[in-house]
Order: sequence, then C-alpha cells, then structure tokens
Amino acid sequence: MAWFLFNVCFVLLLKFINQNLTIMRKLLLIIAISITPYLLKAQLDTFDLSSYKLPDIKTHRLDLNFDMDGSNSKRDSYQRMGTDYYSKSNSINGNVGANYNFYRNSYKYQGNQNYLLQFNGKFRDDKDRNSLLRESNGFQTNYSVNSENRFYLNNKLFFESNLKLYGNYYSADNKSESSESDSKNKRINIYVPIGIGIGRVEQVQDSWLAIYILDELNKNGKLTRIPTHTEVIEFSEVISALKKERFFDARLQKIKEIEKVDSFLQTKGLIDIPDSRYFTIVNDNWDHAAQVIRNSGTRFSFKIESGFSSYTNLSTYESESYSYEDKNRNTEYGIRSGLYFVSEKPINIYWQRGFNFNVSGGYLYGAEEDVANDSKVELQSPELISEVNYSLDFYPNTRTSLNFDVGINFLNSFGEEEVDNQTIDINHFEIVPSSNLSLNYYISPQLLFNINYRIYYRYMESNSEYYKNMYDDFLQEEYLNQNINIGFIYKLF
Repeated sequence: MAWFLFNVCFVLLLKFINQNLTIMRKLLLIIAISITPYLLKAQLDTFDLSSYKLPDIKTHRLDLNFDMDGSNSKRDSYQRMGTDYYSKSNSINGNVGANYNFYRNSYKYQGNQNYLLQFNGKFRDDKDRNSLLRESNGFQTNYSVNSENRFYLNNKLFFESNLKLYGNYYSADNKSESSESDSKNKRINIYVPIGIGIGRVEQVQDSWLAIYILDELNKNGKLTRIPTHTEVIEFSEVISALKKERFFDARLQKIKEIEKVDSFLQTKGLIDIPDSRYFTIVNDNWDHAAQVIRNSGTRFSFKIESGFSSYTNLSTYESESYSYEDKNRNTEYGIRSGLYFVSEKPINIYWQRGFNFNVSGGYLYGAEEDVANDSKVELQSPELISEVNYSLDFYPNTRTSLNFDVGINFLNSFGEEEVDNQTIDINHFEIVPSSNLSLNYYISPQLLFNINYRIYYRYMESNSEYYKNMYDDFLQEEYLNQNINIGFIYKLF
C-alpha cells in the first residue's frame, strides 16, 4: 500500500513539474518575444559610429541661402583721459547667397573645398541715452574660398597645405538730423597655412543613416533578426557608394538607390515581407537622415601660416556748413605658427560632441594711412593667439537637430607702433567668450528651416593707435552682443 501511494505521488509530481515547465517555457517565450525589439533597439542605439571607416568617396553639395536676422547691442566704455561713452543700436539684415562644398576622402588624400558668394542688405539705427545718432542703409557682397588639403604618408601621418581667402565690398548711406554721408569700402584677406600632423577625422553620417533605417524598420516589426556589427558596416558602405554617385535625373537615381538598399537587406535575410510600409520607411529615412554631417576622429598638427590683408575705405560727408572727402588704406602682413587639436566623437546615434583647441604665436606688420590728412600709423608687434571651443549636438530624429557650442578667444598684441615718426610701446588685449545655439528642421529633403541665437561678450584693454585710435591713451571697454537669425536654406543638390 505504501509503495502504491509513493508511485501515485511520484506520477503526480512529474505531471506537476511537466505542466509548470510547459508554463515556464511559454512564459519565457512570451518574455523573449516581448523584449527582442528592445534588445535590438538597444543594440542599434549603442552602435559605435566611430567603428565605421569611410571608403574612397567624393561628394558635392550646393546650398542656396535666404534669411533675415535682427540684433541689438549696448556699449558702455570708460576712457582714462576722456569721457564715458554709451550707445545702443538695433539692426535688421537680409541675405541671399550660394555655398558650394566638395569633399574628398581616400587613403592618401583628404580634402574639403568650400566656395561662398553672398549678397546682404542692411538697415541700422544708433542712439545715445536721449536721441537718434545715426540711421544707415547698406549693401554688401561677400566671397570666400576655404581649401583644406591633407596628404597622408600613411593612415595617420600627413602633410597639410591650405588656402583661406575672404573678401567683401560694402556701400552705405548714413543720415542724421544735421548731415548725410556715404561710404564705400573693399577688403581682401589671404592666408596660406602649411603644416604636418598626425590623426584623422572622417565623416560617419552614412553609418548613422544605416542605423536609422534599421532602427525604424525594427520599430515597425519589419526586421527578421538582429543585424550583426559586420552587416551594419557593410550596409553603411553600400550607402556611401550610392551617395557619392553623380547624376542628372534625380528621379531615376532615387529608384536606383532604393533598389540597391532593398537588394542588400533582402540578400542578408533581414527583410521577409517587402511591403509598402517597408519601402515608405526606407524612402523617408533616405531623404532626411542623409542631410546631417557627422564626424569622428582626432587630429593634432603643427602649422605655419603666412597672411596678407588689404582694406580701403572712401567716405564723403555733407552738412549745411561744410563737406569733405576721406580716404583710408590699411595693409597687413603676418606670419604665425602654432599647435592645433581637433576631436570629434559621436557618443551614440543621438549625441555628438566636439572639441577644438589651438595656440599660436606670430608677428604682425600693419600700416594704416589717412590719405586726406597725410598721416600714417605703422605697427610692428609680436602676438599671442588662442582659441578653445566645445560643441554638443543632439539629433532626436532624422528631421531635427539641436546644436550648442561655447568657446573663448584670446588675443594679446605687444610691440611698438610709429605714429607720424614717433615710436611708442603698445599693449592690446582682448578676450571674447561666446555661445551659439541653433535649431534646424528639414521641411523637405531640400528645404531647411533654421533658428540661430548667438551671444558674445568682449573685454578689451588697449593703448594702441593702430587698433583703437588711442595714441598713447588708454581704453578699457566691455561689449555685449546678442543676435537671433531665422531663415531658410534650399539645397539645390
């Protein structure tokens, strides 16, 4: 009897265990099915964009810019041998321009060419504490060339040869209660830095686009499995190859691009049912996530830079009692050398941080001539210059980006200047902390809406005639400026 009861209990125990194991297996299966999308999302969210190495690539980009901005500023300064000075101003500007960029990346060469042409209209009024001082209308043309060229001896060591050119032409009419004046000026700056360095910074936004496509497909239950790290890299390389192709018919190119993406995903077995929802997701991300430029890497270099600048201003002035014409010329030659450090890190697919630092010393010769009064100021001065900048960018989705940066610039010029054959020692010091915040939203793949806010503060001390017209006097000045810009950018290709 005891043996019979033992067998019954044993059979019931086995049945209980078997039933509970079945329940446990079902529960584990449900849990696994439930958390798999989150595990996949976690893997995609934490994918290291820095692990992607950009292949041999050429890209072209042409942006057309239209925007308006306004600003106000206040200046309160104290001059030791003069009087206090106070002013405030308001301005509104409108811009239209074109910006062309060509980027080239290969094992032996990395280059970035940027060309800008811009037209600007301005209105401004200046007031003191009680009245209107001046009202002005102006028109300006700007042009620039920025050519960066790094020739790599191996994957890290490089020789660098660059060109920076900037110029503008400006014409303005000014009116006050008792007088009228107009002025025309033109400027050109040319700098030629050469250097050697180590390190490499590359664009990784193609990998970012690959992650966004896979992540969005996963959210909508279209992926059959978790893609491997190698497959993500391979998918990024497919995107890079497609994005570098030139084309004349955008419609036919778009069909080709989506076909190539679909072929890769199906060949790898990542897609089972290529329905309309699947193609819509790929198409939307292809249009919008490809617009952002993201970089990864670190670069350290030593540069020697020679430069030349020229500025000419012609002004005429008329009032009820008299009139006159004034002409000024300014010419500078300089050379400096220094250390430059650049670091770009994609923290994850949503966040990016950057850090730039440089410190340099140089020598500047400048000559400023007042042609009408036959006077001249010549500056011969050593200089110390440094810049530090930190940036943090946030990309919550494929259409939106929020960019923040903060930095500080430092300049100290300490030498001597000759004013009408009299030599004096000078010391000119400036420190400028600044911050910038911008919001970008893609209304369409071509049309970008942009809001930009900038604030900076400048503290300056100077006894220089060349820099601030002091002639052995002393000027201490604080200047706070805020600027907000709202506009649209249309990307032609």
